[in-house]
Order: sequence, then C-alpha cells, then structure tokens
Amino acid sequence: MYIIGLCGGSSSGKSTAVDFIQKKNGDQVALVAFDSYYISRPDLVFEERRMINVDEPAAIDKEEIIRNINLLREGKTIQQPIYSFETFLREAQTIETAPAPILLVDGIFSFYFEEIRELFDLKVFIDADVDVRLSRRILRDMNVRHRPLEYIIDQYFQKVKPMHEIYVEPYKKYADIIIPHNRNNDQDFRILGSIIDNVLKDL
Repeated sequence: MYIIGLCGGSSSGKSTAVDFIQKKNGDQVALVAFDSYYISRPDLVFEERRMINVDEPAAIDKEEIIRNINLLREGKTIQQPIYSFETFLREAQTIETAPAPILLVDGIFSFYFEEIRELFDLKVFIDADVDVRLSRRILRDMNVRHRPLEYIIDQYFQKVKPMHEIYVEPYKKYADIIIPHNRNNDQDFRILGSIIDNVLKDL
C-alpha cells in the first residue's frame, strides 16, 4: 500500500483532488478523511457543540485515525465514522472502507501530527490564496452545511483563519509537492494523477 497525505487549508481543494483521483482510479484508491474523525460530544447540547473549535487538533481523534490507517495497511476493512457538520455529532452509520493499493489521507491536520505524517510515502500540500479559500468556504457552508452567512464569517475570522496560521500553514514545509489550486477545475491535479499512475505500475 502506498499512502499519500493530502494537506491544505480549509476549502483549498483537498476534496476536489480526492474526487479527481477516485474518479480516475476507482477501487485502486481508498480514502481516510480527517473530517470523519472529529470527536463526538453527545453529552453537550447543540449550542455547546456548535461552539467547539473543530479547527484545532484537539478536536480530532488522532488515535482512531492511526488505528484505522494501520488496519488498512494490514489488509483489513475498516468502518469509518461519519461526522455531521449540521448536528456536530457522529452519525449512527459508518462507511465501510476496504484496503486498496493507494490510500489517500485527507485533512487540514494531516501534516501536523508527526505520528501520522511519518506514515506517508508522499506528502502533498494543496495551496490556494486566502481570498479564494474564503469564498469557497462561504459557498460550501451556505449551500451544503446550511449555515447563515454571519455565522460563517464569524467562525472564519475567530477560528478558521487563526488556527490555519498556527496548525496548517507552518506544516507546508513537510510537503514533497505543493500544488497551487486557485482555479475551480481539475487541471491542477494532473501531476498528482501521473504520480499515482506510475506508483500503480510499480506495485
């Protein structure tokens, strides 16, 4: 198994890169997404859960991610959690994820945790200008997560932006490849697709 870590700021284009690779390579690629591994707090009421800062590493169940990556490396199928950004809780359902020749690990903190970073054969940072990331986030959070604009803007400047500057941007130095992605298309990810094609030939 060849493990590729995808890192980058919120709305930089990591999910777009994942979609491009999965459409191109099908069941040759498996995915572990950090967004699935936020710690669930059903003991808190909705307004309290809503205030949790999911843009800092403490919100992530690091040990569960490591355990599931290692299970996939051992050839075992995992039950990957599903986290709802509407209820701020994990859902009852899980995503059955089988091992594959290529494993993508996608998340804003994927380079921050050294124990996870060291599992990667290739580290890719998806980079986008701050104004591009903000505009994409506004559109996503309004249309997909059904959040009001005022909440999105407040969350961005109070949590997302300062946490990015502490926990994401400084770790770009660990990237083997930096892919700029300021355009809303797949063209930027062709180099990554070519690398995966070459890896698959050698596996």
